[in-house]
This record gives sequence, structure tokens and C-alpha cells, in this order.
Amino acid sequence: MYAFIFARKGSTRLKNKNRKFLNGKPLIQYSIDIAKKIKKIKKIFISTDDPNIKKIGIKNKCIIINRPYYLATKNSPEWLSWRHAVDFVYKYYSKNNFTFLSIPTTAPLRKKIDLMNCIEKFEKKNLDCLLTVTKVNHSPDYNMLYTFNKKIYPFKKIKKKRFSNRKDIKSCFVITTVAYVVKSNFIQKKSNFFEGKIDYHIVPQERSLDIDTNFDFKLASILSK
Repeated sequence: MYAFIFARKGSTRLKNKNRKFLNGKPLIQYSIDIAKKIKKIKKIFISTDDPNIKKIGIKNKCIIINRPYYLATKNSPEWLSWRHAVDFVYKYYSKNNFTFLSIPTTAPLRKKIDLMNCIEKFEKKNLDCLLTVTKVNHSPDYNMLYTFNKKIYPFKKIKKKRFSNRKDIKSCFVITTVAYVVKSNFIQKKSNFFEGKIDYHIVPQERSLDIDTNFDFKLASILSK
């Protein structure tokens, strides 16, 4: 099993997000530190175009994958960066299929047990891909709205059943960036998660915060203390 951390230089909403200091250490360091705690992980790879992130990776004895510019823009599909990383491993380290564990920088509140549970479920059920999710209170069946031509509409039209309270609403989840576990050959052959045998692992909301804005960063700073 190999761990991968993808951390490009640019960040649209939060400048230098991946190396911004959170309670005394760069955000990327949280992903590196938790990867080091898992014995099944043989090597840690960092895919980046940022010289400063490369220095952090080298200091932590991680293997650096030089991400090309076309895979490091705000519009670059993450899946193609994954495929680029898998090709790198096949070329220089192993030609065999391996378990690919992505540990994004943006979920520093995750715990080791979250990753261990993901790995266990992935292996036990022989999945192509496992996602992490967290439960949300807002359901498209009940209180999600959208606007069009200055008018407001329910996100999902309800024809037959009307909901009187939250007990009538089915559980809804949102994908988190706590972890992704995928077979390397699945990444090479397919183009998204849902083309294979997929499952999910539920992570508590307090550990699934996905840092995207300055508000998220401040909240993570408070919670991580």
C-alpha cells in the first residue's frame, strides 16, 4: 500500500493553503504525520508543483512526484493527477497493482482510526474504490433550494409525498476529503469513482471538516486544539 498526498501550489480561495500553518505546522504536515502512523503504508508520495512543498516532503523522507503544469491548475481534474502518480509508481517502483490511498491535506481533523477503518473495509469487501462521507442535516427532499431567472425553486420536486418533519427524511451524506482508497489499475482504466465496485465509510462530522476557505481554516484551528 502506498500513500499519496496531492498538493498543488495554487489555491483559489485560500492562498498557499497546503502549506499554510495550522497551529504550528503546515497543513500538509498533518497528512504526512498520519500516513507515518499506518504500518501498511510502504511509501509516501507527494505530487506537487510547489518548491516549498517539495522541501517539506523531502524533509519528511517522502518521495516527490513533479506534477506538470497542466495538472496543477484550478480546473485540472484530480483523477488525472492520480493517474499521473500511478504511472510514476509503475515506472520507478512497482509494476504490480497496488492499493492507492489518497490522504488530502484539507482534512487535518481526521484520526488514524478513520483511515484504518477505510483500509479494512476496502480490503474485506474487495472494492475498486472506497470514499469517505459524513452525514448532513440538509436534504434535497426537504430544504434545499436553487434560483433561476430570479425565482426560487425546490432543489428536488416532490410529487407524491409531503414531509412534515425531519423524521420523514431519508439520510443524506456528502463526500469528504478524509481519505480515498482505490485500486491502482482501476485509476488507470476508469475515469471516475462510480464505474466500479464502490462503497463508503462514514466519518463523524467533527472529523470531516474540508478546508476550502479562510473560515474553514479558522474553524479547524479551533477544533484541532
